This record gives sequence, structure tokens and C-alpha cells, in this order.
Amino acid sequence: IANVDKDQLTPTLKAANDQGIKILTLDQFIGTGVYGDGGGDGSFATSYIASDNELGGRIAANSLANAIGKKGSVYVANVKPGITATDARERGFIDEMKKYKDIKVLETQYNDDDANKGSAQLAAVLARAPDLAGVFGANLFSAFGAGDGVKSAGKKGVIKIVAFDAPTRIVADLKSGLIDLVIAQ
Repeated sequence: IANVDKDQLTPTLKAANDQGIKILTLDQFIGTGVYGDGGGDGSFATSYIASDNELGGRIAANSLANAIGKKGSVYVANVKPGITATDARERGFIDEMKKYKDIKVLETQYNDDDANKGSAQLAAVLARAPDLAGVFGANLFSAFGAGDGVKSAGKKGVIKIVAFDAPTRIVADLKSGLIDLVIAQ
């Protein structure tokens, strides 16, 4: 299962496990993330396969900082608070950006997995922060929205975008120069 939250499905998955169904989590651990030791609330699960999402956010921050010459304003385009994986990406990004004294991290914009909303948010942020230099799209819809917003604003190549996830459209946007960096998990 690719659970969105590390806690909400744990009781349901435990009940399935108790009925003999093996549990393997993808992209997000359950409970404490310690499996097989019998000590944690998710330890019944067989295994966990995922990216290190916080590290992905840190990689995005360093890559974006270098792409924008280590100055200007940036923000995280994210889905919504409370999704463990994207929260970790955002946290890693913001923590890592603290190393860059000439980069201002603006308030995270939450788009509810709606690329149109993400595009409108980019326009609004750009109106408030004309020095906007970059955006980290913490998931594919966030990156789609940032890319659409940059294109609509005529800022392709000016506002740099880092996308987390590499579906076909993101790869095409990378090849066209609309997206500047992609973190593929």
C-alpha cells in the first residue's frame, strides 16, 4: 500500500495483517517506521520501500539555490499539510535553505493537488514578490502548477523550478526548459 499518512491506516493494516495478509508499504512508512521488531505500532509490516523525502527536499534546496545564483525569493508549492511524505520534502527544503543568507523562503502555497490553483498561486506570489527566483514543486501537481504559472507569466528560464517526481509531462517540461531540475524517486 502507498499510504498518505503514517498513522491513519495503521489499525486497518494491522487488522489485515492479523488475517494473514502481508503488508508492504511504498513511499511512506507506517507508525514509527521500525518494522519486524514487535516493538512499534507498525512493526507487523513486512517492509517499506521509499525515497528519503526529507533528503529529497534538501537536494531540491541546494539545486535550486545554485540554479538561482544563491539569491532571490523562493517558495514551496505543496499539496496540503498533513501528508507525511510531502511534509518531509517541505521540511528538508526549508531547513536546507537556511544555509543561504541571500535567499528568502516565502510562505508555502498549498494547492490541494490542483495544478490550476498552483498556477494561480504562482501569479499571486510573483505579484507580491517580483524577485521570485524559484519554486520547489513538492509533488507532480505542484510542479505542474508552478510550470503553468511560470509559462503564463512569461518567466520561463527566469523563475527556476525544481520538481519532485518524474512522470512523462515533467520529463517533457524538463526537456523544453520549463522545469529546470527533477528529483526522480
